[in-house]
Amino acid sequence: MGPSLEEILAFLALYGKPNLFRMTNGWYSSLEVLVSGVHFKITSETNHRTPKEAAQCCKDRLEEALHNLTDPKARGVNPPALACETTGMSSDKPSFPLESKS
Repeated sequence: MGPSLEEILAFLALYGKPNLFRMTNGWYSSLEVLVSGVHFKITSETNHRTPKEAAQCCKDRLEEALHNLTDPKARGVNPPALACETTGMSSDKPSFPLESKS
């Protein structure tokens, strides 16, 4: 069954201010993160069937981004586009584009 929506949002809130919206095509989630001096935004697609799916997609992408920031082997490597396992959707764009704020 996995974590509840409340648990997912509480986890995301540890790293920023999670946003969850109902769009025309479905649910969308985003999170702006500032970790170790690196600022980046994580988003889900806009057509998730439930708010939990959209939030879980952001959580999965956040965990991957944090791994890439802390794993020396992953640094400097452009992360691959992630698929949202809950819906089987993928994106041609990087899942969590990193934007360095100077």
